[in-house]
Amino acid sequence: MKCDLLFPQPLWMEEPRINNDLLLRLVDKIHKMDPKGRSRSNRGGWQSHDIQAGEHAEMAALESAVKNVAAQCLRELGCNKNVDLHNFWININGNHNYNDVHVHPGALLSGVYYVKCSPRSGEIVFPRNFSDGFILAKMEEEGNMTLLNQMFAKYTPRVGTMYMFMAHAPHYVEPNLDNDPRISIAFNVGYK
Repeated sequence: MKCDLLFPQPLWMEEPRINNDLLLRLVDKIHKMDPKGRSRSNRGGWQSHDIQAGEHAEMAALESAVKNVAAQCLRELGCNKNVDLHNFWININGNHNYNDVHVHPGALLSGVYYVKCSPRSGEIVFPRNFSDGFILAKMEEEGNMTLLNQMFAKYTPRVGTMYMFMAHAPHYVEPNLDNDPRISIAFNVGYK
């Protein structure tokens, strides 16, 4: 029997060479300038306001890596347009802080780069849509989980790892169970 996978949801992973010490100093500087930050999907923790490409020289290598990975992703999606870096923001999630399920409206691709984390920092999770979940819940109860019926795709954060995904893909980040903060820089990408 043949099995086709209809409309797969891509997730790209890359480990670009980034000076995380330089980024950590920038995170500290921005956090001190705006200690209140903003609240979006974050529950607890701190999130910066938007950072534009070119705003901080310390982010040049990360911006270049995001642009290069996004360009490759767009080619794989059959799009030959130039990449446009929409915005970046910093997340600092301390013990038991997390991010609720959300999407990134207005972007084509979104992603996150982990500057500081541990395996206990909370996984990034991509849940299956709710209607599929309702139908497949019985299989989960029986413990017969496979790649075709799993309810969630989970990825453990690793320092220096970038995940890029379609901006419309619902996702959330589990609570940080470590005493050290999880520090990430998230971003949105489109095309010109």
